[in-house]
Amino acid sequence: MENIRIGKLETKRLMHVGQFSNIYEVEGLNKDGLESVVKFKMFKEGEEFVHDLFLEVKIFQLMRGNRHIPRLLSQKVDKQSSYIQMERLGASLTDLKLMCGNSFSLKTTLLLFDQMLEVVSDFHKVGVVIGELKPNHFLIGCGLNSDTLYLIDYENYQLKGKGATRSIDSVTYDFLPTDSLMGKGPSKAGDVESLFYILLFMILETMPWSSIIAQGINETSSPHEVRMAYF
Repeated sequence: MENIRIGKLETKRLMHVGQFSNIYEVEGLNKDGLESVVKFKMFKEGEEFVHDLFLEVKIFQLMRGNRHIPRLLSQKVDKQSSYIQMERLGASLTDLKLMCGNSFSLKTTLLLFDQMLEVVSDFHKVGVVIGELKPNHFLIGCGLNSDTLYLIDYENYQLKGKGATRSIDSVTYDFLPTDSLMGKGPSKAGDVESLFYILLFMILETMPWSSIIAQGINETSSPHEVRMAYF
């Protein structure tokens, strides 16, 4: 794919195609010598403007200086196109697990989980409920920060009771708390429950209910009922 220009940024390559936005690697280093990526979303003509990246910028600003949040380098959010530029991070928790033979040692599991608890607690202290935790949203840092775990993708977070509404994919079902599966709103307790499922993900080779949910829930079973059958 050819390089494209987003604002004043020239992209190097397309790194990820998401359901709502794309992530590109940015050419060159920023003024602080950091490699960066840009998360970009363009609204089609007639498409309703959604404040998801606007909310994400607010979260970046609220959590500025937290060691588990990547640095926000630049931003542009309007009704035609939106982007945020942030420092580039390393592999996700899902990729790390695959690189380690689809399993972590007990020491690695505990070290990672301790950082997960820390960052989720930091969000809760400032009144932010996450509502959608999954391994793909935890990334390790680069270089000197390669032992630090970062949390990304804040489009669906609940800030003072307001957040974006988005559809749920089968991967997310694996880690959603019970209340969310039953149609209730997100909560701090639900975030902790999701962390428990991510802990299971790190311990087990696969989530026991993944294949059933991926194949589709039958007419008489909800995702909640499928998962609870294993407990």
